[in-house]
Amino acid sequence: MEVLWRYHFWPRFSRKMVPAAGFFWRVAKKTAFSGYKPVPPKPERPQTLLVFSDENHLELLLENLWTLANSWHALPRLVVVGDLKAKEAVFRKALHWWPHEWDFMPYEQIEQTFMMENRSWLVEFGRYHIFGRKLAAILHFARQSPTLYCDSDVLWLGEPAFLDRIDPHTPGLLVSVNPFASYCEAMIDSSSTDLMQPPFACAGLLYVSQWPWPEMILKEWVNRAMTMPPHPLAEQTIFGFLVRHFGGYIPNQDVALFLVDRDRFLPINCRPAWSARHYVTPVRYHFHRDALLMRLGIIRRKSVNKSS
Repeated sequence: MEVLWRYHFWPRFSRKMVPAAGFFWRVAKKTAFSGYKPVPPKPERPQTLLVFSDENHLELLLENLWTLANSWHALPRLVVVGDLKAKEAVFRKALHWWPHEWDFMPYEQIEQTFMMENRSWLVEFGRYHIFGRKLAAILHFARQSPTLYCDSDVLWLGEPAFLDRIDPHTPGLLVSVNPFASYCEAMIDSSSTDLMQPPFACAGLLYVSQWPWPEMILKEWVNRAMTMPPHPLAEQTIFGFLVRHFGGYIPNQDVALFLVDRDRFLPINCRPAWSARHYVTPVRYHFHRDALLMRLGIIRRKSVNKSS
């Protein structure tokens, strides 16, 4: 035992085996729950739920929407933006169980809209990087209705309370909180170094209604991203600046993002108070574990007072 303690056997074992166990959680979930039964219709919310996906991430997206449809009391209007060459028929077949009518829009249509508006800088950013296309999709729908954007790697335990505390007719931006400064640091100059101080933004789950910022500022930051090699955090850096100066942050009790369980086989909390957890890349392998445990009723949201 002294030898094992000296070489930290258990932490080393966990770091290697916990990610591998994610595969078995995924297989177990597929074996126990092979399909999706139709969800009964529910009341409708005034917001749009926007997701941006290709067919490679469809499995994550389905579980995301399944947990939302079964834990929310009222549902937003669902819009799926398919990335380049995504086939609508594939998404229609996979989402046959969604209880309300929903819209599919190919990204190419969003690009055409911005071209017609002479916003070629947004089109160029979309052609430059996939997250430029995600940005364009969010901006497109935010002008039409208050929009909750959600990455595919999110699981829901209930309605986020902040949606009931905001005026859907007022321009606004709310972004979920990141525990780390995950930005493209090359885009940050002397006038924006405050981005490296908390709170930090995560663009994987955000709410936006209209464009509550001057368009020239958005264009300036898009141009910054275009002056350097494509960076996976460029779009998040843009939202980090916009929310710091023109918006606010979604409370942590609504959207959880943490890594402290990255080396644990089992969840650290089976009765969380949060509405959703975002399983970012370092803990993505926990997504299917928690999806299975939620289906089994082992992970359930702690009772919360929505008025608080």
